[in-house]
Amino acid sequence: MVSITEVNSTVVFAKGRSEAQNRALKAIAELKDIYAELSHSHRQFLKLSRDECMKKFADDEILFESIEAFKKDQQRKKESSQEKLRIIAEITSEIEQKEMEKKSLIREFEKLQEEKNKTKERLQSQYKANKDRLKNLQKSRLIFEDNLGMEIRKIEGKADLLLLISHSIILGFLF
Repeated sequence: MVSITEVNSTVVFAKGRSEAQNRALKAIAELKDIYAELSHSHRQFLKLSRDECMKKFADDEILFESIEAFKKDQQRKKESSQEKLRIIAEITSEIEQKEMEKKSLIREFEKLQEEKNKTKERLQSQYKANKDRLKNLQKSRLIFEDNLGMEIRKIEGKADLLLLISHSIILGFLF
């Protein structure tokens, strides 16, 4: 080993120290450069991250607004469908009520039809009976005209009928 007291050794030592110091300064300079690069890239990363976060935040805001719009639209459609279901129920109820009225009217119509048919039959039988009576009256008139020599005429009023009967009785006694 070399002694510190030697002149050469101080120069060697000073030279070693200055080389170590230069290496240390170079290392520090390199570390500063690395630190500056890392700091710069970290700032860029933070800026990009912040921009990305802001973009995501804006997208999320749009998404939340869309979700709210969809919820409102869904609620409106739900209310609309409930209103339509209520209207359908009312219309169905009205249709059922109209069907019941229709059935009632059909039954009433059938009853009236039966009554009409009965009345028609009754009128036909009365017509036939009246026709038979008219035949009998015509036969009786012919018998009266032929046997009694009387003429039977249609008289318009009751007073005329009484007058004719009284004349017939008087004339009947005279002959």
